[in-house]
Amino acid sequence: MSNRVKQRRRAYDIMVTALFLGAIAATTVDLLVRDDEARGPAPEFRTAAPKPGFPRDAKAFYKFPAEYEAHFADTFGLRDKLLRANSIEKLLWSGLSPTNSQIVGDDGWIFYAGDRSMEIIRGVKPLSNEALAAWQREFDERARMHAAGGRRYLFVLVPNKETIYPERLPDSIRPTGPTRMDQLLAWMREYGRADLLDMRPAFLAAKKDDTGPLDPLYTPYGTHWTSRGVYTAYAAIVGHLAQGTNFRGPLPFSDFQLVRYAEGADSFASNLYLSGLLVQPGDALFRVQPNTLSVIEHKLSPPRRFRTRSLEANLLPAAVVFHDSFGPFISVTLAQSFQSLDMCEGVYDRSRIDPRETKIVVEMFVERYLFRHPPRPTTEPPLDPVGGGIHGLAHTLFDLAATPDAARAVEGLGLTRTESGGLRLERKSAKDGLVLGPFRSPKTGVVRMFFVLEAAEKGSLDVMWRRVGTESFNRLARTQVMIGPRREARDVDLPALGGEVEIMLRPTSMQPAIIVHECTVEAAEAP
Repeated sequence: MSNRVKQRRRAYDIMVTALFLGAIAATTVDLLVRDDEARGPAPEFRTAAPKPGFPRDAKAFYKFPAEYEAHFADTFGLRDKLLRANSIEKLLWSGLSPTNSQIVGDDGWIFYAGDRSMEIIRGVKPLSNEALAAWQREFDERARMHAAGGRRYLFVLVPNKETIYPERLPDSIRPTGPTRMDQLLAWMREYGRADLLDMRPAFLAAKKDDTGPLDPLYTPYGTHWTSRGVYTAYAAIVGHLAQGTNFRGPLPFSDFQLVRYAEGADSFASNLYLSGLLVQPGDALFRVQPNTLSVIEHKLSPPRRFRTRSLEANLLPAAVVFHDSFGPFISVTLAQSFQSLDMCEGVYDRSRIDPRETKIVVEMFVERYLFRHPPRPTTEPPLDPVGGGIHGLAHTLFDLAATPDAARAVEGLGLTRTESGGLRLERKSAKDGLVLGPFRSPKTGVVRMFFVLEAAEKGSLDVMWRRVGTESFNRLARTQVMIGPRREARDVDLPALGGEVEIMLRPTSMQPAIIVHECTVEAAEAP
């Protein structure tokens, strides 16, 4: 072998070794430069496995390897960059899904494959007759109980994206039998008494107006509705509830303005680490004419809640809607047709229904609900106002009037007492707030804060919570209450955290000053 060939091979070996060592060094440098959260699985809608502490006994020592491996798999150096490169190679170059939870179809459409969705659309994961009868008993019993209290009950079954657009699935996924949605609706038509709304006819009719693969009723790269889909669902629900009544039906589409923008949020792009590369156009639906819709509460952290009140005439009466992740997409549009609307994320919870005011109860869930949630036996007694604490719950955990010293200002909050005994809150900096408590919270059940607030003009108040000594107040554990320009009673659902808990009230802006006249926290169960 000539010296020139040896020199070239040596140079090649040095280059490969340097690249190998550089790759190893790059992951180590990334561990030192960026924190775990930056590399973690937040785009996958989950948190990283916690880093285990040093084992101090045999049991902890036995668990340590698996726990540390789980943490390292979620936080190793360059994790997010390597996953992005993997998604580019598989999805954008080869047209293949980089994960088992998504399926790539025609025109690059992406479908959610979790919850056995692809098996269910093919009809190979049917419901048994026993399960169908159990669903019927749940719906019928709930409808009977609400009818006895003068309320209307409606269950809305939202079709999965692949149900409306099966032709965009890969050729390998084709129906061989009825879906669970087919089965349940057919069973209820024959045997049930409860009111179930099948959304498929409305969506299949609206689908005919699609102008192309990026103008559908569902987002091509996500799972939820576009604005056209939102309006289709809104018109179907309100039209169904208003049929045969004197209440106003759905507003025409011409009463709304469809605003399009370059990139939409409901996309798997972030989940696949492809933000900026997998771009899906977005849109939003706004009412053209000014309306009298007033937002009472907007809770952004799960479980989300959105409450409104309208002063328009001839609207559907007060309603509570239990929903899944589709709810936030339709909440503002749906609120245009109700005197008051309470959108509650999560499964049916009768404690959220006010037996004195609520006239319509709606459950709205996508058809995946039939896989995620088995039917629950219901033997519910009539829903009547219950006795107990000041506002109906059995146990009073905190009463500001009885313990006025259990309220303290933090940072530079201006805090004065009015002539009537209320507390005036004047925010002067970003961290100002009023801390209430501590009080002991139960581990389970309903926990609710009731207060009377007053403001000279429209404003809002953040209600935040934490366990004493273990957590800090943060924006992920809060709900936002809208108030003014009057004195109004408000209530807020709090999580049942267990142990000692504190609440912070923080005006969201410097103006206006907010007066807290009354404040109690009550629970259905004893702490």
